Amino acid sequence: MANEVKLVAGVATNHGFHQYHYDLDKFQIYLPLSLFTNTNLAAINHESASLTLQKINPTASWNKPPQVLNTEVFEKKHGRETELTHQSWIEAACNFVPFAANTGKDGTSGDWCKCWDQHFGFFESCPDAVNSFPAILELDI
Repeated sequence: MANEVKLVAGVATNHGFHQYHYDLDKFQIYLPLSLFTNTNLAAINHESASLTLQKINPTASWNKPPQVLNTEVFEKKHGRETELTHQSWIEAACNFVPFAANTGKDGTSGDWCKCWDQHFGFFESCPDAVNSFPAILELDI
């Protein structure tokens, strides 16, 4: 099948982004960075059929109200953005930048992707980022 990914023993699997990620972005609903850790990317891809969705009322008219991932319920089960460790924040940020490239104009060379790359890079380049991480996380959120 064209959409299947071949798994190779001993090689890390890139889980990619689920349509749920793109739908949240499309309807301009806040995407917690916790949705982008490797563990949570895998959870969304593997558990997508059983995840809690919520109906939304977007500004454009729809025949049927669209449903998006209920991020609050997801975070209760899989960890909140406010609970990210420094390492999981870095991991999620590294995953979010390619997502920004996918959702912004001009891919990785576009302003949207560059903006997010610089955003996370600024925080990571702060002196003593590990010990200052609680403040960095709060400011980032």
